[in-house]
Amino acid sequence: RRRPTRRRQVLIERHKTDKPMFLYFAPTNCHGEVQAPRELLEAKEPTLGSVPNHARRIYAACLLALDNSVERIEGALQARDMWATTVLLATSDNGAVPMEVLNTQAGSNWPLRGQKFRTYEGGTKVPAFLYSALLPAAPRGSTYAGLFHIVDVAPTLLYGVLRARGAFNASALAAHDGDSYDQWRALLGEAPPPRDVVLYNIDSCLSGGSIIGAIRQGDLKLIVRELNQTWWPVPRTNAPAEAYLALAQDAATDRVAVQLSNLSADPNE
Repeated sequence: RRRPTRRRQVLIERHKTDKPMFLYFAPTNCHGEVQAPRELLEAKEPTLGSVPNHARRIYAACLLALDNSVERIEGALQARDMWATTVLLATSDNGAVPMEVLNTQAGSNWPLRGQKFRTYEGGTKVPAFLYSALLPAAPRGSTYAGLFHIVDVAPTLLYGVLRARGAFNASALAAHDGDSYDQWRALLGEAPPPRDVVLYNIDSCLSGGSIIGAIRQGDLKLIVRELNQTWWPVPRTNAPAEAYLALAQDAATDRVAVQLSNLSADPNE
């Protein structure tokens, strides 16, 4: 069976360049349990040696391996003269799980509160970037201040990119009815951000019928019956994970009935 990166290279090599291509790549390099080959750790020792915590050092090696995969895919696109017309969107799927007792996780959401599985910003606000040689000069290197939900990816790429290239009938967008938004013009700075509300989660399956959830409108975020999670700082020493958790853990089994935050004034909740 081909490895995921090599499989993408083969798809690019076989692609007929007179046709458009959609390529999805979901690597699991940094998904628990985090592991890295010994040869990679040794080859990158000059870089990784500056990371003081062992588990974090392994995590950093996983990221270097991911960088290498992306570089190989970019190289395959360049070899087929496809890179100049590629729109690359890279994003994480959720917040990280901080280092724990078994050292199988080593992510960090600091200074945001919480972790994966939870509705705090640490579990839901993730890094992302958009790259393309097709982008105009003005938005390059800028940071988008608007709200963007994963459901916006498809209409932004489909409607936005195709319409920008004159390959999409804009009138069809008016018939679109759903929770997603085409944010292409907003990303380019040509229009205000269209999204004002984000529903993080609404669930009663894990609570015996009581609603657990979170929603944001503008700067205000309401969280209902969420676990009282803490802020996990990045470990700066090679101390045992048990000591790290003892330092950072608070009442993580207790649920708080209602929490209301102004994320503009208090982005770390």
